[in-house]
This record gives sequence, structure tokens and C-alpha cells, in this order.
Amino acid sequence: MTEPRVLVWDIENAPIEAYVWDHWDTNILHTIEDSYLLCVAFNWLGTGTETLWFRKAQGKANDKALVKHIWELLDQADYVIAHNGDNFDQKKANTRFLKYGLGPPSPYVQIDTLKELRRHFKLASNKLDEAARFLDIGRKTAHAGIKLWLGCMANDEASWAKMKEYNIQDVDLLIDVFEPLRPWMGHPGVAGARVNGQQWTGIGTCTKLGCGGSDLIRRGSYRTKANVYQSYQCKDCGGYSRALLDDNGELR
Repeated sequence: MTEPRVLVWDIENAPIEAYVWDHWDTNILHTIEDSYLLCVAFNWLGTGTETLWFRKAQGKANDKALVKHIWELLDQADYVIAHNGDNFDQKKANTRFLKYGLGPPSPYVQIDTLKELRRHFKLASNKLDEAARFLDIGRKTAHAGIKLWLGCMANDEASWAKMKEYNIQDVDLLIDVFEPLRPWMGHPGVAGARVNGQQWTGIGTCTKLGCGGSDLIRRGSYRTKANVYQSYQCKDCGGYSRALLDDNGELR
């Protein structure tokens, strides 16, 4: 069987430019320019992290070339991993696809590590930086806040260098956060990411994405209203999977 293509990604975008009455008034009187994409960092899981960016010239931003490249990345992916990807990265990218009439890329399964942290644990914060600190795997790249984004919008070279470093570090941290989360995702009896690694590695292997271990041990049974399942634990990653049993308790 072929291996699934797993894309780990993170985008950064420019803020909306608009007129407002005062700092605390959320009503926009007039939009000067919509938000557009500045850069994307991505890693085909198991390879190196790369980054692509868009530099605004005079006039309105036209990030179409960057947007099309992101579309092509997602179109090739079987699984996509992002932190807060369901609510941010995916929707931001889709908005730019809509802008340029690209249509949706081919279907993929998205794994949102923010939702996985919320589903299984109770950290002080589910932000990527806090999860990485808690797991002792590093921190996000420090920066000057909104000045960094404004500097990139003004094509400041130092700002762009820092933004690329920041963007790449986010993806590298995300990969390191994903690894210890993997055994928990899709745990029998718990809602989780729609992942079944056996589609790629074959029956009798671990279901966890990127594992595929074949050294499984029986660890009790798992019951639903309709069926009884044998639970297995993978000796490689520690994750659990299940197999359907018949009325006699034998594997179907």
C-alpha cells in the first residue's frame, strides 16, 4: 500500500485595513483592504519544513500565486494537520480560494490539534506555545507583536526574516506536539479525528496516523449499543484500536 500524504501547515495573514470611530467600536465604517495571506509554512510529515510568502507591491494586494500554491498543497493531501485549523487556517484559505474562483481542493481529513487538546486534556492553555512549553519541546519564536505584521506589509527585510523564522517554528512545534497526541486520537469510545491508518497499512496494524505498527496486544473489550469489539494496544505508539467481534466473541 502507498503511504498517506500528511501535510502539516500554518498560515499568517495581514490584518483588515478599515476605518472605525474609535478603538473599542467593532463596527467597521469602511473597509480599505481585506485581509490577505502573507505566508505559509508547510511540512510533508517526515520531510523538512518550507515556507512560501507574498510581498505586496503598490496598490491592492494580489496574493493569488501564493493562494494557488496553498490550494495545490491541500489538493495533494490525504490528511492535513493544523493548530486551530478548523476555525482559522482552513477557513482563511477557503476565503482566498473563493476570492479567486479556485473552488474547493480534493477532499482531505483535517486534524485540529487544538480540538484534540481540548477533547482529551485540561492544560492551563490549549495554545500551541503553552502546549509546547508543557511538553518541554520548545517555544514559539518571540517577536514584536503587530509591528512584525506591519513591517512585512511594508516589505521590511528584517520583518520578513523574522516572520519566516516564526512561521517555520510554528510548524516544527506543531509536529512535535502532534506526536504525543497521536495515541489519544480516535481512541475507542471517544470522539476523535477521523483517522484509520489501516486504510494505508493493512488489516491487523495500528490505526494511528503515521504508525502502522503490527505488534498489537489484546487489552479487553469495548461495547457499543450494537456491537462488541476487541480492543488492541500498539506496542510502538501506545495507541488503542478495535476490531469487531461476533456473537461468540471471535474476530469477524
